[in-house]
Amino acid sequence: TGVLPRESDSAGAAAATTSATAATTTTTTTTTTNATSTDATADTVDYNNMKMEIDDNGRWVISEGDLDCIAEGAAVLGTGGGGNTYTGLLRCKTALRRSPKSMLVVAPSALDDNSIIVPCGFLGVPTVLLEKLSRGEEMAWAAKKVVSLAGVGDVPTHLMSAEAGGTNCLEPLLCAARLGVPLVDADGMGRAFPKLDMFLPFVEGGAVAPTVLVGDDEQYFPLTDDDDGGKRVVADLEPYFRTAVVGIGAVG
Repeated sequence: TGVLPRESDSAGAAAATTSATAATTTTTTTTTTNATSTDATADTVDYNNMKMEIDDNGRWVISEGDLDCIAEGAAVLGTGGGGNTYTGLLRCKTALRRSPKSMLVVAPSALDDNSIIVPCGFLGVPTVLLEKLSRGEEMAWAAKKVVSLAGVGDVPTHLMSAEAGGTNCLEPLLCAARLGVPLVDADGMGRAFPKLDMFLPFVEGGAVAPTVLVGDDEQYFPLTDDDDGGKRVVADLEPYFRTAVVGIGAVG
């Protein structure tokens, strides 16, 4: 997970100057539709007549029908990566039924210079999530740790999906709702990507640290700049986090 101060309204946030990847990867989707009722189930949604619900602050209020559409789009954009959307979809729907209208999405144009955006998502072997279910708190732990290490508060103002694909399109929505912040309609590449150095803010020269991986037993693996002022580089990410994620069950 990383901190991404806003530099432009680019949906890809490619020009960011400070960033990180959570021990995960995340996304947004460009799917358009919404269910007519936030407590509708997939069996009762009229997909042909769905409309997006936009609140008074210009935020997209996610419904269960939206989640179904996002999951379909995420599977396509994932191009085989990002993990199966099934468990993420179930978890998001369960959370939405418990707390309707809690998942909000904003456009990049709604951000300002004080916005603290944390890109996040899961890292590791996607199929493991079908066997070893996520505890549900890992991404929130990582996001809060990143802003703490960056010295910019206790909780980010927004989250962003690090990648557009698979369950990493859905889990950031769930995490944002848990933290009580909106998700930005942006992502780190426009599809799922296999390596952390393909995250566009890194490609554009954005800062690599702080970045944090968190396991389901609250094991923290932070990557920060050296105390003597040395800066982390993109090549530091894969060896450090891939080794760490194997030790915590192949996903974090």
